[in-house]
Amino acid sequence: MGLMKRMSGGTAFGLGCAFFVVLSGQVVAQELFVDPTVVQRHAKGGPPKLITPETLLTADPMHQFRHGALEKSEGAEDSVLGAKRPVKVTTRFDGAGDTKTYAGQAAIKGAEGFAMGGYRFEDSGSYEGGNGEEVDAGYRREVRQFVTGWTPSPLASLKLIGIQDDITDEKQPHHGLDLLETDRKVGRAILETRNIFGTGVDFESGFKLIDLTRRADNYSLRSNSGQKMRVAIDRRIWEGQGKASFDTAGWENALTFTGTHDNHVARRYNVTNDDKVNSVRIPDVDRDTLALNLDTEKSFGAEQDRTLKAGILFERVHTAPGAADEVPDGGPNPALFNISPRTLYSSYYGTTDLDATDNNLSGRLRYEQLVHPAGLTVYGDASRLVRSADNIEKYHAVSGATTSRWVGNPQLSAEKHHKFEIGTIFEDDAYLDYQRKKPGSGLFQSVRLSGSVYYDRINDFITLDRARGQSGVLLSDGAYVFRNVDANWMAANADLQWNATRNLSSRMNVTWQRAENTTDNRAVYQVAPLEANILVDYHESLGSLGTWNVGSRLRLVADQNRLDDDTATGSGFDEHTGGFGVLDLYAGMQVYDRMSLSAGIDNLLDRDYREYIKGNHIENPGKSTIYAPGRAIWVRLSGNF
Repeated sequence: MGLMKRMSGGTAFGLGCAFFVVLSGQVVAQELFVDPTVVQRHAKGGPPKLITPETLLTADPMHQFRHGALEKSEGAEDSVLGAKRPVKVTTRFDGAGDTKTYAGQAAIKGAEGFAMGGYRFEDSGSYEGGNGEEVDAGYRREVRQFVTGWTPSPLASLKLIGIQDDITDEKQPHHGLDLLETDRKVGRAILETRNIFGTGVDFESGFKLIDLTRRADNYSLRSNSGQKMRVAIDRRIWEGQGKASFDTAGWENALTFTGTHDNHVARRYNVTNDDKVNSVRIPDVDRDTLALNLDTEKSFGAEQDRTLKAGILFERVHTAPGAADEVPDGGPNPALFNISPRTLYSSYYGTTDLDATDNNLSGRLRYEQLVHPAGLTVYGDASRLVRSADNIEKYHAVSGATTSRWVGNPQLSAEKHHKFEIGTIFEDDAYLDYQRKKPGSGLFQSVRLSGSVYYDRINDFITLDRARGQSGVLLSDGAYVFRNVDANWMAANADLQWNATRNLSSRMNVTWQRAENTTDNRAVYQVAPLEANILVDYHESLGSLGTWNVGSRLRLVADQNRLDDDTATGSGFDEHTGGFGVLDLYAGMQVYDRMSLSAGIDNLLDRDYREYIKGNHIENPGKSTIYAPGRAIWVRLSGNF
C-alpha cells in the first residue's frame, strides 16, 4: 500500500523526526562539529529568523527593536501546544503594534510515513514607545509549511520539507528604505540509510534550495517628495551534502562532503529618472564552496566519564562577480553615481583582479570530564575557525555621495578565529529540568549551575570602517569600507537554575563580552553590553482539570560605554543608549491538555529605553536606534483536537 493509503487522520504522533531536519543549519540531520557558519559577519543584517514547524505555534511576533538574552518560561500552555494530537491552533494579540497572530498545524500518520501542514499569519502596526512617542513600524507575515516522511524499512527513510515565509509592507523607522517584500522559499530533502550492505556504515544525503527575493523603496509606505529609489535583491543557494558515519576501535566517526552554489544579485534604481539603475549593489556574484569534514569522538574510562571530540575541515571557496563592469546610468549626479563596481574597487583598494579563491583549514578539539560523585562536568574547548568574506564584505558596490558609499573589498583575507573556552556544569541528582525536580528532595536540592569563559584571538577580523587613507585604503572621503584588522574577543556566561520546591523555581543568567580592535586600538562596534535576566516561576495543579502558572522576568542591561561612534576615528556605527531594566509578568492555565489561555504584560513599568544592538532586518550601516515598546499586554488562546 502507498503512503497516503496507509495514513489515518485520528492518529496522534510526535513530529520530532522532522523538526531536527529543519532546525539544522545543514541539510543532513546532525550539526558539524567543526562548522565555520557559526561565525557570521559581525553586526550582519538581513531577513528575520525563519519560522520552523517546531516554532510555528509558539514563536513570538518578530520585533527588531526589543531583545533579550533569555526567553520567558513556556508555562502551562506548553502541554497543549506540545501534545501529540493531529490538529493544533493558536491565536494571539499583542498590544505592541496591536499585533494579531493566527496559526495552525494539521498532521496525519500511517504505518510507513507521515505528512504535516502548517500556516501562520501575523499583522502588526505602529506602536507606542516607552517615551510616549509613536513608532511608525508594522508588517504582515504569512508562513506556509509542509513536511512529509517515508520510512519503508527500519534501515531507510526519506524526509521532505517545504517552507514559504513571506513578509510584506515592513516599515523600517530606523532607515530610509522600507521593505515591501521579503519572500523566502526553502526546500529540503534528506535520505538516510543505515548499516549499508551490513558494513555498519550509516549514510545520509541531502539537498537544500533557498530562494530569496527582497524588494525595498523609499516612497510606497512613506511620503517622499525627493528622489525616489528602489532596491531589488535576488539570491538562490543550492546545497548538496553527503555524510558517512562509522565506528573504528571505539571511535565514532563522521565524514561529510558539502557542495554549495550561491548566486546573489542586487541593484538600486532611480525611479524618478525612468527607473534606471543607479547602483549595482551586488554585481551578480557566484560563490562556489566545496567542504570536507572529518569528525571523531570517543568516551574513556571504566565509567565512560571522559569524552574527547576532534574535527578537521578543509574548505575551498571561489567567488566571482559577473556584473563588475556594469555602469549604472540612472544616478541623479552621474559623476557620483554612474560608476561600475570594478571602478569603485580600484578607486578605494587599487585592485582590478576580482575573482578570489580561499583554501581554509579549520579544526577543533574538546575534552569533557565528569567528576564523581558530585555531578560536576568540566570541559575545555580549543578551535580554529576560518571564515571567508561574504558577498557584501567582498563585493558590495553602493555608489553615490561619498559619505554614503559602501564599497566591498575584493582583497580581503579570510577571517581566522582562534578560540579557547573552559566551562563547567553542575547538576545534582534531584534536578530533572527547569521547574522539574525529583519527589522528596529538599529545599536546596535540584540545582543546575553552569558557567563558561572564552578568549578568541581573531586574525584578519573583517571590520566595517570609514575611508581615511588607512593601510590598504587609497581614499579619504569617509565612505564605508571593509578592512582586515586583528581583534580580541572575550566573553563569560553564568546560569543558575534552582527548583526550590516542586512548584517554585527561579533562574538567573548573566552574560558579558568585550571586543577590541587591536590594530586600531578601539572598541569593536555593536558588542552587546553586560546583561542579566532573572526568572521566577510558580506552577500548580488546577484541581483535576489541568494546571496553571504565573511568572516574571526581570531583564537588566548595563550601559555600554565602549563605543565605535566617531566617524573621524572609526565607523561611527554605534550610538549611546544607556542602561535599563525591564520587568515582564505572565501567567497561564490549561484544561485537560486540550485548551490553554496565557497572558502577560511586557515592560510593566513602562520603561523608556532603546536597545544598543540596532534593528537588523535591513542590511545597511546607516541606521539609527529606535525606542522599544512601552507597557504592552498580550493574550494567547490555544487548543488541540
